[in-house]
Amino acid sequence: MIKKVGAFFAILIALGLGSSSVFAQPFSIGKVQATSLNVRKEASTTSTIISKLYNENEVLIISNVQDWYKIRLTDGNEGWISSAYAGIVKEGIDGYVNADSVNLRQEASTQSSVVAKLSKGAQLNVIEKTGDWYRVTYDGKTAYIYSIYANVPMLSTQTQQTAVVSRGEGRSGISNYALNLLGSKYVWGAMGPSTFDCSGFTRYVYKGAAGTELPHNSTAQSKLGTTVEKSSLAAGDLVFFTTDRSGNVNHTGIYAGNGKFVHASSAQGKVIVSDLNSGFYSETYKWAKRIVN
Repeated sequence: MIKKVGAFFAILIALGLGSSSVFAQPFSIGKVQATSLNVRKEASTTSTIISKLYNENEVLIISNVQDWYKIRLTDGNEGWISSAYAGIVKEGIDGYVNADSVNLRQEASTQSSVVAKLSKGAQLNVIEKTGDWYRVTYDGKTAYIYSIYANVPMLSTQTQQTAVVSRGEGRSGISNYALNLLGSKYVWGAMGPSTFDCSGFTRYVYKGAAGTELPHNSTAQSKLGTTVEKSSLAAGDLVFFTTDRSGNVNHTGIYAGNGKFVHASSAQGKVIVSDLNSGFYSETYKWAKRIVN
């Protein structure tokens, strides 16, 4: 359900958690509620129009000042829209841990108590950025993670995301490249750069991270490379599944380490991290292939 952005921030101000300042405002996903909405360079109706949004378009809200909301567009540019024509559809944005054994702390300090240790690929709901820390929710807890240990795709342009990994890093570079695309939408038949189906996702990642061309078909991909035992999987290996339980390969993803893999999920409608060793994907797992050594 869409909630009015103004009402949301009014509650924060009443609680002493917000103000007209742009500092430490919560991240939210907003949806346009107007036929056409001007995006302006500054928070003023006389400011230059830099873009236009249309009804039902979704945008990242990064702060607010009075009746205006600062947004980040999909191309990475920032601008301002009137709060009268937007509503919140999601509080917080998707992020993930980019290293192993990362401390999740009770407060935004390295001296604060550790509430959990997170593995690479763990998914977070990022609420806001305060200094060098993100305030997040994880497993029902609200806590803090040092920002360099969390990737938040919506806070980066596509160029920044793909630049994180350069070619020549081998299989680990492939898995890191894949993790940078978490949250991208699933669209059947899509091969990037911002929407994918399962084999379109693996094809895009391998081409971008390793310069390796793969066919846009999970069955065809499953016939390439060298077969790897499940116990010998390494980050960057391709993993294959028979999700319709027919016995034939119909789904693929990229192993990320620690029993997790990254894939474009039609069920979830986006690129996610899933467990390879338990549940549905353990039951429907077929085999793995190593394409890059």
